[in-house]
Amino acid sequence: MSIKKYLWMWPSMIPILAWLFYVGNTVFSSGFYSVVLALFLMGSVLAAVYHSEVIAHRLGEPFGTLLLAFAITVIEVGLIISIMMGAKGLETITLARDTVFAAVMIILTGIIGSCIVIGSLRYRERLGIEAFSFPHKISYPKTSLYRIVMK
Repeated sequence: MSIKKYLWMWPSMIPILAWLFYVGNTVFSSGFYSVVLALFLMGSVLAAVYHSEVIAHRLGEPFGTLLLAFAITVIEVGLIISIMMGAKGLETITLARDTVFAAVMIILTGIIGSCIVIGSLRYRERLGIEAFSFPHKISYPKTSLYRIVMK
């Protein structure tokens, strides 16, 4: 089997297998089966991102970027809704807000941290105490701004 056929098959086969294993959840219910379902969920998300990247490449620069941003947003909202459907009672009220807050904080902190590391490697700066205290100084206004927006 050639590499091109293999690369074409996995984004199509993983979601189909995920649906089959999801239907099998009514018969099997163990911890191992839940781990397998989680792996298929991750594979399905990667397949969706792969398909959106292929379409974005065909669309070109401005519309492809918008399509990728929309696809990631839809995937994240779908995952948040699936988490909310499993929660009971008053947990669902704050679950969506807290999940989005955590995602934004992780993304922004990752961007700031990677900028510090890449900048220090590129310009041959030594990472000292000042560099590691800088993200903490940035996170306070970032958190405050997010709390203001969410109210």
